[in-house]
Amino acid sequence: MGTKLDLTNNRYGKLVAVKTVGKTKAGIYNWLCRCDCGNETIVRVTSLTSGNTQSCGCGISESAIIRFTKHGHSKNNKSPEYLAWENMKARCYNKNTRGYK
Repeated sequence: MGTKLDLTNNRYGKLVAVKTVGKTKAGIYNWLCRCDCGNETIVRVTSLTSGNTQSCGCGISESAIIRFTKHGHSKNNKSPEYLAWENMKARCYNKNTRGYK
């Protein structure tokens, strides 16, 4: 762990290693990295080389949008057709919905 790897200018996902910025108490080097989005972040060398960290966090919001959006609809943005389909299903399966009978 005490061996210093030279990662300068190496790319890890959206991050490019710039320079070392110290060590943890366990002797693991931290690296200042520049993300493709322009932000800078400090990452442990082990997180970079293992692939656990690949962005400053900007990619989290992108993946969350993809994961929580289904067929172009998000929780707060539903088309009239989608709402009609939801209501149709509720009338068929939810006994508490007006129009169930």
